[in-house]
Amino acid sequence: EKLAKSHGSQCGFCTPGFVMSMYSLLRSSAKQPTEEEIEENLAGPSGEGATNGGSPICPGTGQPCTNGCGSTAPSVAKEVSPACEKHDCGEEHSWTGVAEPIFPPELRRRVPQSLQLPGPVCTWLRPVTLQELLLSKQNTPSAKLIVGNTEVGIEVKFKHMRYPVLVAPTHVPELNALEVREKDILLGASVTLTQMRDLFRELIDSRPAYQIRNVSSLAGNIVTGSPISDLNPLWMAMGATFIVQELGSEPRHVPATDFFLGYRKYRGVDANPASQVDLRPAEVLVQILVPFMRELEYVREFK
Repeated sequence: EKLAKSHGSQCGFCTPGFVMSMYSLLRSSAKQPTEEEIEENLAGPSGEGATNGGSPICPGTGQPCTNGCGSTAPSVAKEVSPACEKHDCGEEHSWTGVAEPIFPPELRRRVPQSLQLPGPVCTWLRPVTLQELLLSKQNTPSAKLIVGNTEVGIEVKFKHMRYPVLVAPTHVPELNALEVREKDILLGASVTLTQMRDLFRELIDSRPAYQIRNVSSLAGNIVTGSPISDLNPLWMAMGATFIVQELGSEPRHVPATDFFLGYRKYRGVDANPASQVDLRPAEVLVQILVPFMRELEYVREFK
């Protein structure tokens, strides 16, 4: 409503995305977001983000951020719906004072189990150990691994591709690793871009010297060799190493510069003809090693 009254509405795709981005930011923030956080949260796949006359829209007011966002913005109304007052169905947000439905605690405590869900179009698998993941890939080399669905979703919707077996490695501990070591950083292949960004920011602060990002995994653009990926050139420039593995074999370390074989190229008689990376049919990208820069060595992207 604020968005519409403040003339911030755009297309039928963008506007709902802006609203949900605002809601997610407010719901997940322990304190009132800064102007920088608001701008970053609203900058998404729709282009330049939620804008109104060129300025990001403030979630608290529906107005451009330059017109009173941040500490000078009017406080968010502390409203509780009559239903929540009657049934006590929510918890009060830490700084907005708005009662929100809480995430069921029993679901947070639930230990994830391996799943296999057959369907008329495809079978969906969710392994919870690395061995289960490698076994599923060995049994069905053509199985497609999916985390955030930012790559496969496009292939299915617009390229009409079909994958009889989908594997979700989101609950495999090794693929969710975030480990800072003496000479490098170990990143699991299912780590999201947002998680990686937050870790790097913490390292920058501690060491001398939202939308797609929230679900898209590091491995997604790597294993597809996406020619439009912004990260793949950086992996090569930084000297990153990809750790791949198949069932019954030791992990294989492949430098990023050798992993990408070129557009629509593949390696070996047993390789997947549709692949353009050095990844065997039963192999899975497990982790990424990112070395620390040496003294007086810097990496900066330009696009």
